[in-house]
Amino acid sequence: MLDPHGRLRERGGLERQQVLAAGDRTTHEAGALEHANVLADRIQRDRECGGDVGHTRVALPLLRSLQVSATFFLSGRVLHGLGPYWWVTLEHLIAERGLTEVCQTLGVAASSPVELAARCEGTSLVNRIVGMAQSQDVQPAAAEIRALIDGGMSIGFHTVRHLVLPTLSPEALGDELVRGRVELATAAGRPVALLAYPHGRAATREARAAREAGYHAAFTGGGHPITVQTDRFLLDRWEPGALGIDDFVAAVALRLNRPAGAR
Repeated sequence: MLDPHGRLRERGGLERQQVLAAGDRTTHEAGALEHANVLADRIQRDRECGGDVGHTRVALPLLRSLQVSATFFLSGRVLHGLGPYWWVTLEHLIAERGLTEVCQTLGVAASSPVELAARCEGTSLVNRIVGMAQSQDVQPAAAEIRALIDGGMSIGFHTVRHLVLPTLSPEALGDELVRGRVELATAAGRPVALLAYPHGRAATREARAAREAGYHAAFTGGGHPITVQTDRFLLDRWEPGALGIDDFVAAVALRLNRPAGAR
């Protein structure tokens, strides 16, 4: 999955993380890991067909079959009549037309999707990419959001506009943390108390703002294990990517056993 800051999160990485680590219980059985691989692959096929229906049609049934609950961090953009984030549109365009054609259309030379996204970010090309989006919902509609709740999952907020929060003024930061949250909570039928910072970027100021906005906890993107000493408004999350079972277990062990403060 394309990240607007030049990282390429391998497809399915977030879904694997949710299946294996974000539930009420942790599972290490090889069978569950294999299920997670199937889940990621099936969600990706759904995305390439033009929709993010994997949340309710793929992820939800599989999570329930494994008796694992998860939190889905959503923007709720569709509730405001907004299309997908520009880099999601770019990802779909590349899947549909190929990297070479998309580069030619945008007039940008790039050897990879990551390089193309990096060259587009912060330029007028972003608006052009948004204008190329087809009329399709790539995020769950209100009924699908409710279906996640009814299926035993929980909903967190990822902000509507996905701005880099540390770059904002105090007033703008406060606005981003609440803009669209009520609408998402209404669709879910319950309060939204968890936050995932856009781009995983946050520090003390953002943590304080999240607390003042009434969240119960918030997640960054550092990838470190959570301990009893961890600030609940600076909880790290980890995106392992498309790892095989042995590599995944080794990566988990490495992170759980590295010294505190090690990067």
